[in-house]
Amino acid sequence: AVEMAVRLAAAPEAELGVVHFGDGTERVDSEVTGRNVSFEATGFSVYAFVAVESCDNIVHDVSGFGETPVYFSAPSASGKVYYMKDTIVDSPQGPVIARTAADSTEGAAAYGFEKIAGTENQFYMFLPGANGAKQYVKLTTNAKAEFVSSASAATPITILSGADRYPNTFMLSYVQNGTTWYLNLRKDDNGKGFNGSDYGPPPKPSVSSYLTAYYFLSDDDDVLEMDGKTYGIVGAPVKNEVVALTAEARSDTTLAGESLPVRANPLDNSQDVSIKVGGDLAMYTFYSHGDNDYYITTQVGGATRYLKIKSGAVTLVDTPDEYSVFRLTVGAGETAGRIKITGVASGQSLSNTGGTAANGFAGRNSNTTNEYFYFAEKVDLGDDDFVPYTAVKVSVSDDAKVHNGSKVIVYTRVWNEANKRYEFYAIDHDGSLKRVYDEGDTIRWAGAQINTLLWDFTEYYYWPYFLHIPNYYYELQNAYSGKYLAPQVHTGQILSDRTIGINLNGRRYEDYYTTILAWDDYRYDYAGLKTAADNSTIVSVPMSKAQDFYFAIMDDPVPDEFSTVDTVNNNAYGISMRLINYQGEKVSGRDQIQTGVMGADTVTFTGGSYPVLDLVSTDLKEDGYPVATHTDQSLEGLFGDAEPVNHLFLKSTYEESGYFEYDCTQTFATLKSDGDFRVYNQIGTVETSTNSQGHGFFMPFNDIDPNLISASTN
Repeated sequence: AVEMAVRLAAAPEAELGVVHFGDGTERVDSEVTGRNVSFEATGFSVYAFVAVESCDNIVHDVSGFGETPVYFSAPSASGKVYYMKDTIVDSPQGPVIARTAADSTEGAAAYGFEKIAGTENQFYMFLPGANGAKQYVKLTTNAKAEFVSSASAATPITILSGADRYPNTFMLSYVQNGTTWYLNLRKDDNGKGFNGSDYGPPPKPSVSSYLTAYYFLSDDDDVLEMDGKTYGIVGAPVKNEVVALTAEARSDTTLAGESLPVRANPLDNSQDVSIKVGGDLAMYTFYSHGDNDYYITTQVGGATRYLKIKSGAVTLVDTPDEYSVFRLTVGAGETAGRIKITGVASGQSLSNTGGTAANGFAGRNSNTTNEYFYFAEKVDLGDDDFVPYTAVKVSVSDDAKVHNGSKVIVYTRVWNEANKRYEFYAIDHDGSLKRVYDEGDTIRWAGAQINTLLWDFTEYYYWPYFLHIPNYYYELQNAYSGKYLAPQVHTGQILSDRTIGINLNGRRYEDYYTTILAWDDYRYDYAGLKTAADNSTIVSVPMSKAQDFYFAIMDDPVPDEFSTVDTVNNNAYGISMRLINYQGEKVSGRDQIQTGVMGADTVTFTGGSYPVLDLVSTDLKEDGYPVATHTDQSLEGLFGDAEPVNHLFLKSTYEESGYFEYDCTQTFATLKSDGDFRVYNQIGTVETSTNSQGHGFFMPFNDIDPNLISASTN
């Protein structure tokens, strides 16, 4: 059971109760104290992400090619896989290196690569023979393939990574007469083998030029050792949420998805977990079907159902057929640790269209990151491990809020290049970093019942001490462990049992943030703190590499009323904004004038629809406006009657990062009559049920009503 609390805007005048809507409707025992309604919600589950390790036989980068021979396969457009053999056969496309039968390794041959001296990435491709003899591959512009006995007659081949389109793939390219050619599975399923083609990457793409290389071909029918294993299937975390595959139909051709929040494991700072309230995640079991293929099953109402993909439709069926057999591909690069689930018969992969729960799961062959999933397994965490905490951001120079005896959270932000966003981490009692979540003027996290992130702040003064004149030395001592922050480069120390007298230059010079420095006598220089490369802990570094840190103080858990946040005057920084409220006839989900400029906002296909993405260009044109990418029209025409507005961007974010930012999933903004926004520290929604997406909405022409509390949670 999880103890829950709901904060009301005012004390109720009538008796209140809590009703749970699940398989049935029941009244839940609850207690009302002033403006707080507390109750227990039975059942929540926590799941950790399981990164899938690639089997050891796959070549992952160009450094894996050399004299040691490797096997090659290429996919056809239908999804079948063919391997390269060691013979030349005639075909309508000229002599080709023969291929195996579809999805068979019988007769496959391994090829080595002899580095060409003086080049960075060019090789002669060869078949190893008896007593060290080699047969080299020669490819010509007339698509002719042949074997020759001398390297001088062979074709220099450049090995290119294909991971930007297809993980764990390579292109074998060569240039003749100024044209780049690629070793290609010619004519897909109707061809006889491999030779040169000018089709490869865009603008003339061919999936059959993207080859997978193997150090060995395993006879094991379960190389990934998945037989009998059971997992949930979830997408990659986006904005602290994942989309999980359910066992419920969204339509006749799609399965439903559900959005789950992602939080740091309160008992393991290095691990993220997802939380499912009110039951368990749908779990799927993998059964080997030979040749590294699998049936995938789940339980629905006590009965076993089989996953099936046919003609783009994803369904669960009672009896498996050829469309219920799947092949698993391990991701690489951006999709490392994730798995792609592809139907052997259909050639289509399980895909969370658009990466949102609302769109569900269908069959696709677009090879986007939305077709790669983590496995999720249940972990043993209970309600005592998930105490919610909130801290309000403050300037390190704010004497009124940060003074002797204050308890502060010390946190920093780190750019995540893969997700293109900042992530926030607070220093824990042992120097490890705990993931926290930026929400406007606050940071939030879940932890155990003892808050181990609190640091006691001490400021030293000149004599006479009662005058409180700072001498710019400080201490930060963890309230749980008693350790002091004390960087020392020569020993790698980050914490000490003794005081050291740190420098917080940001506080000294009245900045919003600060480095944390201490004198390192051994090096006769200052040492500082920064985050380790994997964001697992802080480390000591020379002062020149010290990272900026921020302070937050624990929030009052039950404020008396809705609170607002400070904003910046964007006009003062040369930023102008205008806003208009379109209320005309709707076409394609929006005002007809907007649709005329922007185009439709959804694309409909058999069995459903999905939203159109990338609606607006990422740059401003000569008229100062972006263009609608699907109509090539300037957005200038949409703002002719718009009124100027101001004070939307959060002051704390600007002082923290120099960025101008507003996020409706963290705060609610309403436009006042004078053209300025009032920004609340609460969020607002149009939904009154628990079926809402668990976040706030941008509704500037509305205000939040303190008498209406949504049942939706986030």
